[in-house]
Amino acid sequence: MAEREACFGPRGSKVGIWGAISGGVFIIGLGILAILDLWWPGILVLIGVMAIIGGFVAYQRGSRVGLWTAIYGGIFLIGVAILWYYGSWWPEILFLIGIIIILSGLTTYYSRR
Repeated sequence: MAEREACFGPRGSKVGIWGAISGGVFIIGLGILAILDLWWPGILVLIGVMAIIGGFVAYQRGSRVGLWTAIYGGIFLIGVAILWYYGSWWPEILFLIGIIIILSGLTTYYSRR
């Protein structure tokens, strides 16, 4: 139990080694975006990846809802970045929203079983 709390902090807290790691990953990601000159839509990908990492940390702290919410948000942001990068927007955004709705329904269904 002490090892778990060192990594993720006590349940419900926002402390632990993962806070420092995620902050460092974000700063490194900003550096990579600056080097590659991909600010837009790269920042959407970075925020999406950080949301997904945050969801896994929330899950380790006992929040199943936090995990799936973060994954949906991360997938959406990464999807928007991909659409922006390739210059397509409409009707592909509907496809992306449809995927999020299907995933939400599936996870709701299977989490109640």
